[in-house]
Amino acid sequence: MDDGLIVGKGMYTWIIERCGEPADLVHQAKVGGCSHLLIKLADGVYPYYGRNYASPSQRDFTMELVDAAKHEGIEPVAWQYVYGISPIVEADVIVQRMNSAGLKKLIVNAEVEYKAPGMGSKAVQYCQRLRSKMSDIRLGLSTYRYPTYHRKFPWSEFGQFMEGYLPQVYWQGAHNPVEQLGRCLREYAGLPYPNKPVYPTGAAYKQGSWKPGPGEVTAFMSAAKTVYELAAVDFWEWYNATVYVPYCWAEIAAFDYGVTPPPSPPPPSDGFMMRILVDDLRVRDAPNASAQIKGQLHMGDVIEVGDIGGANAWAKIKVGPYAGYWSAVNYLGTRYMEPV
Repeated sequence: MDDGLIVGKGMYTWIIERCGEPADLVHQAKVGGCSHLLIKLADGVYPYYGRNYASPSQRDFTMELVDAAKHEGIEPVAWQYVYGISPIVEADVIVQRMNSAGLKKLIVNAEVEYKAPGMGSKAVQYCQRLRSKMSDIRLGLSTYRYPTYHRKFPWSEFGQFMEGYLPQVYWQGAHNPVEQLGRCLREYAGLPYPNKPVYPTGAAYKQGSWKPGPGEVTAFMSAAKTVYELAAVDFWEWYNATVYVPYCWAEIAAFDYGVTPPPSPPPPSDGFMMRILVDDLRVRDAPNASAQIKGQLHMGDVIEVGDIGGANAWAKIKVGPYAGYWSAVNYLGTRYMEPV
């Protein structure tokens, strides 16, 4: 019986800065029916901020994405790649990040490093430390799809602490996602701790000359939902799916997995509320049309206004992911928002 670690369909996210503004990513995910986003908060012993490599930015894109997801009713779930060199430090780092983000669910991404001799004890140290630092943490394991190919991996040591498995069912180099999903589920049923829910991660990316064929992502989701009755599926990875294989994202967005994020209610407030009347209304860092663009609002969004300023009427957003920034109420005779 599924314990509800995750439900519905979701996407892994990685380097957030290259995806644009976190709030826009979340809006697109919500329109596409995603119930959750898996957000990398740590890489080994280091906090992870979702920046481009060598980026001069000091923004914590991952925390911005967490906040934006919460605001839109999409569940943010933390993930961490673990190396096992310093398992206690790795555990401490991710717990600190999760506490800052207000998250309780962690997907542990363990791969080749944990196939080395003696890594079973490191897996136990890491998981015990997580439990000691956050007693109500909920854990899932993201790793290889076929345990029989990776017998040196510490399946038992990790499995005893997990509440679910997220096998990486990447059919890279082939075009048989349904067959690979079936084999994965059969092999996971033979693990030392088999009676745990499985939430498979599918392939929505391009690698070299390979990419999923049209309809393969849909077939993967359909088998997961209707044949195997799995509570959730995920895909690697947001940027790849939306930029390099956009037809894969279109298939993900079009598929009804049975869980849709609820509409965003207006934030509770005694302040002045405005509803957006147009799509792609720009948010800027000052009340003028030449100020830096920080993101976009969308038709139907409701914002709380903290101030009105500018030569035309500009609203200063009071709460949410764009708090402190400005957007036009009307400009050059065109009205962009109205009182709620």
